[in-house]
Amino acid sequence: MRERNADAHTGTTPYTARGGTPHAAALRTTFALLALVFALVAPAGPAAAQSVAQGTAPASQAAHLADLLRADPVYVTDQLPREVPRSLAPSFVKYAKRTGVPTYVLVLPPQRGGVDSLLGAVHDRLGRDGLYVLVDDMGVAAATAYGVRAPADDASTVSLYELPYDAGPLLKFQRFTDVIAEGSGKAAQRAAKARKMYSGENGSSRDPGPMYIGPTDRDNQSFLTGILLTGIPLLILLLSPYVRRRLRHRAQPPKAHEAHEAHEPPRPLKTPKAPTRPAGSQRPVDLAKLPKQQTGANASTTEASKTETSTTEASATETSARPPRPRRPLVPHLIEAACALLAAVAVVLVTLHTFDQKSSSAAPPPTAADLSARIDRVAAGLTQDPLYSDPESPQPLDAAKQSELRHHMAAFKASAGPVYLAVVPQLSDDESGGEADVFSSALHTKVGKDGVYIVADPLRGDIDVQNFGLRLDDSQLTFGLPDSIRYDHEASAPADLRLGARLDQLMALLDKTPRTAGSGDSSSGTGTDRAPDPVEDNALHPLFFRSDFWPGTFIGLLAGAAAFGIAVALISIGGALTACRRRATAASSMPGAFPAPADPSMSYVRRTARSEISALGREFASPPDGMSEAVRTRVWDCLDAATLLIDRDSDGRVDSGAAPAELATAVALARLGRAALATGTTADFCCALNPLHGPATQQHDVRYLVRGRRRRRRIPVCEPCRAAATGADAAPGLRRLTLPGTDGGERVAYEDATGPLSAAQQGTAPLLDAVREYAGVQ
Repeated sequence: MRERNADAHTGTTPYTARGGTPHAAALRTTFALLALVFALVAPAGPAAAQSVAQGTAPASQAAHLADLLRADPVYVTDQLPREVPRSLAPSFVKYAKRTGVPTYVLVLPPQRGGVDSLLGAVHDRLGRDGLYVLVDDMGVAAATAYGVRAPADDASTVSLYELPYDAGPLLKFQRFTDVIAEGSGKAAQRAAKARKMYSGENGSSRDPGPMYIGPTDRDNQSFLTGILLTGIPLLILLLSPYVRRRLRHRAQPPKAHEAHEAHEPPRPLKTPKAPTRPAGSQRPVDLAKLPKQQTGANASTTEASKTETSTTEASATETSARPPRPRRPLVPHLIEAACALLAAVAVVLVTLHTFDQKSSSAAPPPTAADLSARIDRVAAGLTQDPLYSDPESPQPLDAAKQSELRHHMAAFKASAGPVYLAVVPQLSDDESGGEADVFSSALHTKVGKDGVYIVADPLRGDIDVQNFGLRLDDSQLTFGLPDSIRYDHEASAPADLRLGARLDQLMALLDKTPRTAGSGDSSSGTGTDRAPDPVEDNALHPLFFRSDFWPGTFIGLLAGAAAFGIAVALISIGGALTACRRRATAASSMPGAFPAPADPSMSYVRRTARSEISALGREFASPPDGMSEAVRTRVWDCLDAATLLIDRDSDGRVDSGAAPAELATAVALARLGRAALATGTTADFCCALNPLHGPATQQHDVRYLVRGRRRRRRIPVCEPCRAAATGADAAPGLRRLTLPGTDGGERVAYEDATGPLSAAQQGTAPLLDAVREYAGVQ
């Protein structure tokens, strides 16, 4: 039964959840007194006395702590203001009330020796049952239940293994009290689970990660932030225009000079526009009908005349100005810049949200009262007695040794000046940051009297000496103090750390220290009397514009450029692989002719022209290995001629005013070029029955319908047309290519349409020449 001990001692009632009856309290008091009597007369008494003599549980320390707990069941020391300031005492009180049993809490610096024996000695002197807990700067150091049922060991295990090492004493004490309140059963289960997880049984070892980051981690965060802040926007500014250009190149019919940029033709093509026809001059000859009407010598004369005319026109306009390149729109660049800016803002917001740590420790900022509490206490003690021994700490100096030291100090005061001895721990979490000279300077300021100030650490045994205003040779004290006096170098140091003997040696050294003629320095610790600020000590520097942020921005620029290069390489490799697969598919699945109707519509020829020229441009941009020069030249000529027909203003789009015959000619040329890329050979003719079918395979006698009349002629045809011509139903089914009429008029046969397509019957080379001449005239 968890009851409150109703003893005869006066003082504050310990924190508990419920009380007991007066009868039960009287019984417990009787049993406690009997147990105390037996403990005093039992054979264990000499062992306990020996333990006290060894310094593991000094009687004066335990008695002082017992008096403190009698006044208040929760005591927070003033020696750890940087880690556990006294202003946290209300929080410890709140959590201590959760246990449901009388709880006594001591928050002290780390103790030298057995902490369990210290709790036992404090319990013996306090004489009250309950849960005794010792908390240091790392967490719950020890917990023992006296006369109550509380799972102290299991709760200590849970607080040790479930929380990170840097969780802080307050959070660990909170977890400890929560487990105590759950009861023995649940506490045992949680402790077993924590031990199993920490020990790594069944391969499930998991050590909780740290809760806080240090200065090095913040430097790494700043470095990463700098990389992201410059690398991502730069990558957007570089990659977006590149991707935009590739998409535009794929979506629009490529210009001939762009497709052939990497493959210079053996003879450059120049197709300038014809000069303006003077007034009253002859009308130009209809070139669309010349191949069919002129033969023999007249045809040769005509061809020579056309060649001479073309050469003259090219020479006359060779130096003419090319059409101005269209201005690139500014909107895409503005959008890319806005996206880069938004990416930079997003990086700032995300890093501020992700790397939001402000402190490297769980310790709250101490108040001014927290930082000055111990200085005030020790200074008040030195004002009354020049030898002050911290009552919260182990007592390495017994009464006899203290009396002897006071006698030496009085003798030195008569000859040279006062000596003040403070036996106080020097800890990294105290108000001086563990700097003994800073502590001495603060004591001198608070006491207000000159003298030799000696600080002896009862936990580590270190001794520090500072002279303030006495006529002594400071160099003797600063540089001439032997290490045998300043430190305890024995491997197996006794409980008192030989502090008394070393202080005797120090007093003898002071007696021999030379006196100076002047008044002496005001402080031998000049420049070291300022303790590090506890808030700045734990505060993390800002994420931006500090430490490694600037190197990160430079690395981000390099990383962005490198990422752009890698992205370009991957996109290029992907494009090359896609082109290879497309060519392989085209080569494996290409029929004897491209499919095309005999009476295509205007929308069909316009759509097909755009897609076929785009396909030829993509395939020519990634030519197959081992392509011959003849094939390269033929493909270039086909692409150049087709582009001249349907893209006269060089804007990368099919002209809106392109005639049906011009569009059909562009389709035929593009398919001749694609067939040459796929097969690696150049065709001398295209299908004369329907040039949209692509290259012809052989000459064949074909019967076909022209203007309702059946004709028979030997012409070059593709394989499907040849197979159809030899079939049983070939004569009535075969039709020659017809094109839509102008302004929605009657359809016309392709050889009768205005344009160069009629030259397809004579071969591929005459067709290319006819296209150049026609484009020059136009």
